[in-house]
Amino acid sequence: MDLVSKKQRKNASMEETLQCLVECFLNREDPIQKATRASTSVPNTQAKAIPAAIKHQVNQKMMHLSGHGLSEQAIKPSKEGRYD
Repeated sequence: MDLVSKKQRKNASMEETLQCLVECFLNREDPIQKATRASTSVPNTQAKAIPAAIKHQVNQKMMHLSGHGLSEQAIKPSKEGRYD
C-alpha cells in the first residue's frame, strides 16, 4: 500500500492497492498486450554484427592470455581495431 500511496500522493486503500496490482500484472503478463508492445517496438537498426575474423582474433588472444594467467581486462584493441 505504501508504494501505491506514494504514487498517488494520497493514502491508498486496500482496494486501490489491489486494483493497481491487478492492472500492473495484466499489463505485464497479458498475451494480447505483450503482442501489442512487441509489434510497436522499434528494432535497433544501428547494431552491427562482429565480423568472424575479429571474433577469431579475440578468442585466440583470450586463449593465449589465459595461459599466462592474465585476465580479460588485459585485452585492448589497437588503433587499427585489431586485438594484438
